[in-house]
Amino acid sequence: MSSELAVHVDEVGIVFGRHREFLLKSSYQLLFRVDGDSLVPFACEALAIAFTRGRAVPAQQLFARVEPARREALEQVCRMLHFRNYANIGIPGLEFFFNVDPGVPLPDPGHIEWLVRETLPDPSLAVCEITEGAGASRERVGAFAEDLKRIGVRLAVDDFGAGESTLDRVRLIEPDTVKIDAGWFRAAARNPESSALLPDLFAGFRGLGCQVLVEGIETSADLAAALAAGADFLQGYYLARPALAGTIFDDTPLGIGVLLDENVQRVAANSR
Repeated sequence: MSSELAVHVDEVGIVFGRHREFLLKSSYQLLFRVDGDSLVPFACEALAIAFTRGRAVPAQQLFARVEPARREALEQVCRMLHFRNYANIGIPGLEFFFNVDPGVPLPDPGHIEWLVRETLPDPSLAVCEITEGAGASRERVGAFAEDLKRIGVRLAVDDFGAGESTLDRVRLIEPDTVKIDAGWFRAAARNPESSALLPDLFAGFRGLGCQVLVEGIETSADLAAALAAGADFLQGYYLARPALAGTIFDDTPLGIGVLLDENVQRVAANSR
């Protein structure tokens, strides 16, 4: 690994990286499953944050500044940080979602297997999100998915409804989870005709053996719409914001009734 891209460990055991003038850190956002009248944290999604001169830079901006020849190495370093910081989350048994972008060369499954064996108590806790990016061929994506399944890693199709994340990709990968794109879901939920079709769509995914996670829950209205559609899992700033590795994460269940105001709660109940 070049001097421009390196991995370090601080005095309390938090793993971080450096890329030129950027400090690379892991953050994690809690994901919730619907359990009766509560939302229970069951997993987290790993997200990279870069800092320069004390200012946070979104990961998308960081990757956009990296020349294509270095993008793959940077993706690998961020993935390593996320896995090695998993132990610092402090919630036993928490599932761990991490991203892979087919828009860049797909990672070596052997390296992912090494990370899983070194950092997680059980390979099935790892869930690889295959994002909407194009690039790798259909055959390569399918072979990569099969390699991860043999390792014991579970799969998710990310951002369904956007880019390459289509029903064809769901059938190709046969994931455990389909993550519904936030913008796509919000547009569908606001249209009476399309919102009426969401429960059947979600039921169709479950018929294929997939559970459904709705991303981008930012308001009580978003939450009500996702619950009415029958989502299994939920993710968004309204429920939990990403927090840096080393933060004390709160795994207390959230009461659905508290999260929904009275008017929205009545609409959701009438929609079920």
